[in-house]
Amino acid sequence: ASIPDAVITPEKFIPEIAGFITEGSLRAMFFTDVGEHTFIPTRTGNYKISVQGAGGGGSCAGFYVTSYGGGSGAFCTGWVWLNAGKEYRIIVGEGGKGLVSDESGTLISSALEGGYSAFYDGDEELLFAEGGKINDQSGGPAVSRGGAIIKCGGFPVHSEIESNDGSHFAMGASSEFGSGAIKLDMAAGIGAGGYGALRAFVTGEYLRNGGTGGNGAVLVEWVE
Repeated sequence: ASIPDAVITPEKFIPEIAGFITEGSLRAMFFTDVGEHTFIPTRTGNYKISVQGAGGGGSCAGFYVTSYGGGSGAFCTGWVWLNAGKEYRIIVGEGGKGLVSDESGTLISSALEGGYSAFYDGDEELLFAEGGKINDQSGGPAVSRGGAIIKCGGFPVHSEIESNDGSHFAMGASSEFGSGAIKLDMAAGIGAGGYGALRAFVTGEYLRNGGTGGNGAVLVEWVE
């Protein structure tokens, strides 16, 4: 349809919008389970795809009482031409595990970075979002590629602790889809970082484990 004299007025424009709404409806699939998935389009055309990397786990730095909340995963979104009936591969990243210690304050396992999320056509990477980083040793925030809108992940968040009583710790970095964990045992939102761990300045023992980062996600939207 078109506006006959090319002069747009509310009276002419509203029927055009109404026709579009009645002819098509918005569809979406939100992939949040960790692992590999298959998406098969029902129509050929442009699809809006948003990819969120998983968040990094909470940690702490050295023999200091510096708590590090995990960094958030990167994010990207863009329009991609997909063919009906063809299989496309989706990867949803897993949130990085936080630092873990035993009851005596001995380290069991260090924090892990978040897993990447991505959308593929066969082996061709169409959109990619890296998982969130941990503390300040990981070389900057997570990166993404392939989308019209590309956003780096949030930096790991640190908090300088002034006492060993475990009353302060860093929140995780928030992501495009979810908020970072801000207190003990709070789950991080989609793609966000886990809360920071704590370590005693004098004895070096670990006082609190770090939180796990939020899993990644992939959102596919289209009009049908």
